[in-house]
Amino acid sequence: MNIKNNVEQIIENIGGKENIVSVSHCATRIRLSLKNINLAAKDKIEKLEGILGVNIVGDEFQIIIGGDVVKYYPLLLTEIGNNMKNENSKKKTIKDYGYAFLDFISGTMTPLIPALIGASMIRGILILLTQFNLMSASSSTYLILFAASNAIFYFLPILTAFSAAKKLDVNPYIAACIAGSLMEPNFTGLLTETGNIVDFLGIPVRMFNYSSSLIPALLSTWLYSLAWKWLEKKIPTSIAGVFNPAVSLAVFVPLTAIVFGPVAYYFGQFIGDAFNTINNISPVIAGIFIGVSMNYLVITGMHWVITAICLNEFANGYSILFGYWWCACISYIAIALGAIFVAKNKKERSLAISCSIVAIFGGVSEPTLYSYLLRNKRYAIPMAISGALAGGLAGLLGCRATAFSMATIFTVPCVEIGGSFVTSAIVFLIAILAGIICTIIFVGKSETIDFSAPISGEVISLSEVNDSIFSSKTLGDGFAIIPNDNKIYAPCDAEIISLYPTKHALGLKDKNNNEYLIHVGIDTVYLKGEGFKVYASQGDKVKKGQLLLEFNDKLMKEKKIDMTTPIIFMHGTLSKEVKLGEIKAKTTLLTI
Repeated sequence: MNIKNNVEQIIENIGGKENIVSVSHCATRIRLSLKNINLAAKDKIEKLEGILGVNIVGDEFQIIIGGDVVKYYPLLLTEIGNNMKNENSKKKTIKDYGYAFLDFISGTMTPLIPALIGASMIRGILILLTQFNLMSASSSTYLILFAASNAIFYFLPILTAFSAAKKLDVNPYIAACIAGSLMEPNFTGLLTETGNIVDFLGIPVRMFNYSSSLIPALLSTWLYSLAWKWLEKKIPTSIAGVFNPAVSLAVFVPLTAIVFGPVAYYFGQFIGDAFNTINNISPVIAGIFIGVSMNYLVITGMHWVITAICLNEFANGYSILFGYWWCACISYIAIALGAIFVAKNKKERSLAISCSIVAIFGGVSEPTLYSYLLRNKRYAIPMAISGALAGGLAGLLGCRATAFSMATIFTVPCVEIGGSFVTSAIVFLIAILAGIICTIIFVGKSETIDFSAPISGEVISLSEVNDSIFSSKTLGDGFAIIPNDNKIYAPCDAEIISLYPTKHALGLKDKNNNEYLIHVGIDTVYLKGEGFKVYASQGDKVKKGQLLLEFNDKLMKEKKIDMTTPIIFMHGTLSKEVKLGEIKAKTTLLTI
């Protein structure tokens, strides 16, 4: 895989450097803010080797890469140079602001993921060691390691504020000081009981414990960023270095204590009470619902909002909501492992193994969700079954998470189902096994598809085609037809996912997400559409036997064009080589 070439292809297929407003990255994806999202060729980028998928959120074009994102990002910056603009002149809509909010949350939290993963693994191992009496919870060794696992959670307001300020491009150290003031001993000393009231210049201040909280830091940093940017424009440079930091601290520390902190606390309490009410009515239904739905929130980025609520629950000792969420995470581990068993070739198996390792040991879901769930809808069934089973059992037996942790094999002890992490381990294994079996059943089964040759003529092997790209099967396996007609028909019920401007080729995708390329003639791209007439458009849903295009047979003969038409089964659609004896001019049943 040539990463530099991929970067060049990405820039070319998003409308060029001039279409880029900004570029950033998180743990698994490159995030490109574009002036005109319609210029981006999503399907072309998705087909690049090493690209796991593409997600479009508003004007943000997210390219899912996985761990190699750190290799792509600097090359992208080098290629883009100074072409990025900080401002986008397009008028913002309510939807745009919604996307911007989610991007703010996600962009703030994703840099903290490595620390969250490391702390979660240490926490899980410590719980395991103490459960089996291999280490005393009062020993200095335990306390030092516990500090390593707990620091990111205890000081989360400071780390969140710092990260948010970097995302908003303002001074992160002042933001950290604003959030840190809520944990300074003189401030925390004012807390005698939850909700007790003190005063600031005669204004009542309701006191709460803000360690491990998330929302106050996000709110205060966002408003601080607006004030800071305003001050930078209005205050003379000669005094800005002293005046701006002092004003920011003097205003936003009390404002956070008086307004943002209590608002965030009561908001979290309201959401928590609402969830507990539903859970009290039927914990099984609550567990099943969260077990099935949470991974879809991860795809949209809204899971960070749920994270804030869970962290608020942990401030009181444990979180039932996060326990159910942990059960949902088991399901993506299950389909990643299941994908190993249903892989059709070495490349697919390698991807499945990579996603499984990241999921099991790192608790990172995006590579699996984008590689499988969004590319093949059939993976939704085993994922839903696995998540529903784990969530339902958790609701039935009783579930709570004692620590925030990424879902890995090391963090099973952080979740108690039926009052024991041993039960959690059993549920973990049952749900994974169920997901693997269901993946084999619903995704890996051989299917018979009704596929007709799109044009009548003599069927030949791809190896006989006078073009090295097709004959070497670079694009995939398939067959070719030397036509005795000039009309191309839909070989099956499908969607037209690509229709080339030169009209000589089109891509189809059937209901099972199998993709086919029909390339009419060899080197017909050079005709630039001359002699072709199309009867469908990109995005159309077509029925088997529907006329798609025709070519001027007389013109092709005059120009001595080789009209041999390759039909390619893209992305490893076929699990075995095409048997030419099965191909018939009218109807073909292929097992894939």
